[in-house]
Amino acid sequence: MVSHLRLPKLAAPAAVPSAAPAKPKAASKPQPQKNYALLSDIQIAGIKERLKLSSAQESYWPPVETALRAVARKIHAKRQADPNAPGVPIDPEAEEVQQLKSAAMPLLFQLREDQKNEVRSLARIIGLEKVASMI
Repeated sequence: MVSHLRLPKLAAPAAVPSAAPAKPKAASKPQPQKNYALLSDIQIAGIKERLKLSSAQESYWPPVETALRAVARKIHAKRQADPNAPGVPIDPEAEEVQQLKSAAMPLLFQLREDQKNEVRSLARIIGLEKVASMI
C-alpha cells in the first residue's frame, strides 16, 4: 500500500527578465585637459620620451625635469589667478624659467640637432618663444 504524501504546491517560477544584451554606452569623449595642466607629469615624461635621450644624456635629465615641474607650477598659478586669460604667456625672465635654462644647459650641449629641434618646438608650445629662439 502506498501512502500518499501531500507535497506543497510550488509557486510558478517567477518571470525571469529577458536577458537582452545591455545597450553599450556611447563612448564618452575624454574631457579636454585644462590649460593649467600643461606640463603634467605625463606630459613631462612624454617630453623625455620625445627627446629619445641616449644613456649618456639620461644623467642630465633629472634637474631638467625638476625645473619643468617648477615652470608647470608657475603656469598653473598664473592661470588660477586669471582663469579667463587666453594662454597666459610665461615671462622668460621669471625665476623658474631661469632655473630651467640653467638646468637644461648641460643637457642641451649633449643633444643632437634633431633633439634640439624637438626642444625648440616644445619650448614654443609651452609659451617660451624667446627661449626657443636661443637654443
